[in-house]
Amino acid sequence: MTVNRAQHLVFRRAGAPVFPAMLALILSLAATAQAPNPTSAANPFFGSVTARPASDETLKLSLDDAVSLGLKNNLGLREAESGEKALQGYKNEALQNFLPTITVGGALGVHQQNLAALGFGPGVIKEFASLFPGGKTPAGFSFITRDDLTEGQIHFGQMLFSGPVISGWKAAGAGERAAHFAKMSARGEVVQQVAAAYLHCVAAASEVDNAKALEAAGQLLFSQAHAAHEAGIVANLDELRARVQLQAQQQALIAAENALEKDLILLKREIGIDPGQKIALTDPAPYSDLAAQTPEEVRAVAYKNRQDYQDLQNQAVAYKAIH
Repeated sequence: MTVNRAQHLVFRRAGAPVFPAMLALILSLAATAQAPNPTSAANPFFGSVTARPASDETLKLSLDDAVSLGLKNNLGLREAESGEKALQGYKNEALQNFLPTITVGGALGVHQQNLAALGFGPGVIKEFASLFPGGKTPAGFSFITRDDLTEGQIHFGQMLFSGPVISGWKAAGAGERAAHFAKMSARGEVVQQVAAAYLHCVAAASEVDNAKALEAAGQLLFSQAHAAHEAGIVANLDELRARVQLQAQQQALIAAENALEKDLILLKREIGIDPGQKIALTDPAPYSDLAAQTPEEVRAVAYKNRQDYQDLQNQAVAYKAIH
């Protein structure tokens, strides 16, 4: 058994920058999935790929539909998936150093030989004249010969052992697992962001309904104050006070409607719906009972299933393998 030292040294020189880059990619994926920011420019989880253009029909959207669209179109999850594929490529690149290398080559050549220069002059040829048909040298015999040469070669090489390459392969495997957990953590982030945006829209729609009810009540009070003033029962100041209250509630209704439109645009931006598309929320009050668990049980489940925690553990393994 021999060790291919040439390939070993090449890997140490050419492959050394690969694994720091791999570690940087792992850390960037984790930072992206854990750093909330209200702007889509700094946090891709607040942006998405627009799946289809706007239509004239109103799109009915439930909470489950919104989450499904977010998992399909959200930019943060798309980046996490791309990062996982990149780490898989790093692992395959590290594994490739142990695979056999077969190189096939070939060449065609033409060679001319001067027989006289090689010692086969006319005198030597005459001594062998009896071997030719008729017992004499053929007419037009040339002392310049032409040889056509076809050559083929197959080279086989394989690295049998290398400590740095094995460490790099282990780091790449840990990095791939870390990227997988980062992707799963990103999925949870998308679900949380989309659900929060959906519930913000539900709350904003409730504020609009409340503002409309207050406006209707203010309109009724103003009508009563106006009728009482016309009948001479109350002073003009009471009608004026009712008018000002109605106008304030009308302004509150406009503000509530604008807030709802902004929240709807934010929701559309996170799930890949065109901002101009009209949508109607079909889950005004999503609710489900939570299972009763003790803090110890919840903590044990978190240590076992939290993707970000497992991501950090594999980052530590990859860092130790590289260094």
